[in-house]
Amino acid sequence: MVLEFPMMFMISYINMQDDPAAQTRFDTAIQMIRPWANALAKNGVWIVKSPQSASQLRDQLKAFINPGDRLFVARISRHWA
Repeated sequence: MVLEFPMMFMISYINMQDDPAAQTRFDTAIQMIRPWANALAKNGVWIVKSPQSASQLRDQLKAFINPGDRLFVARISRHWA
């Protein structure tokens, strides 16, 4: 499902194997999400704006992480600050 207009999402990624190459792949992949992506203090949490659904974002990003790594995607719908 593609949303009619971009929504805000929180994405959290934990590189369980402390693999610098996996972290670089993930960082590059998440920065390609348009129209907007921003890291929160480089602590593995990103806020992104995208017309995709949470499950589409998750599936897209899963291709860039190692098995066993942790990935969480949640749509922020209302009352966020």
